[in-house]
Amino acid sequence: MVVKNHFWDTRKCEQHSDLIVGDPCRFLVKVFEMYHPQWFERVGTNEVIAFVVKIDKEYKTQNFNVVLKDYQLEDTSFSYSKLSKCSREEADVKAACREAVHKIIFKLKKRYCFSRCPISGLEISLDNAEVHHYAKSMQLLIKEWVDLKGGFSEVVKYVNQTIGGGTITCFKDEVIIQDFIKFHNQNTHLVVLHRVGHSMIHKSQKVFDR
Repeated sequence: MVVKNHFWDTRKCEQHSDLIVGDPCRFLVKVFEMYHPQWFERVGTNEVIAFVVKIDKEYKTQNFNVVLKDYQLEDTSFSYSKLSKCSREEADVKAACREAVHKIIFKLKKRYCFSRCPISGLEISLDNAEVHHYAKSMQLLIKEWVDLKGGFSEVVKYVNQTIGGGTITCFKDEVIIQDFIKFHNQNTHLVVLHRVGHSMIHKSQKVFDR
């Protein structure tokens, strides 16, 4: 609440604000990484360079809109009111799951460098590559696997503590890591896209399930 008030009290009568950059931006990124369960699904590996504080025209709610480096997301609104302890547990588990398959994702990106994106036709590089899950999305994979393991409150026990430590959120138990990797590989398909092509899929939702 203190953080929310800091960014909102001086903007109550404004439709939008100046960009939030630098240390305040990095602070907000960390907060949303830690507490917002949809952060990694919606931002992915893109670099956040700023936030814009805006009021939603339809619902009149106060939101933070993300500005990404060399890329514009259509759906970038994050509400501070959604942050909670439960959200933190969920966000940590999701981050640990993504870290578990990070090497697989990175190797796939490298393999398809200099090829053409099948959606946008643009050339793929490490800087613009996005690995897209289809048949089952990463979000659905994590949910199903976590349900099998007893829920987020149970799985979070295997996640390292990163508060104030500056370390990567990951699983501490190698058995858990390998279990998720196996579940991931058996239940989804991957395709490497240019981030523009990935955005096109996200907006249309007609070709793959995000």
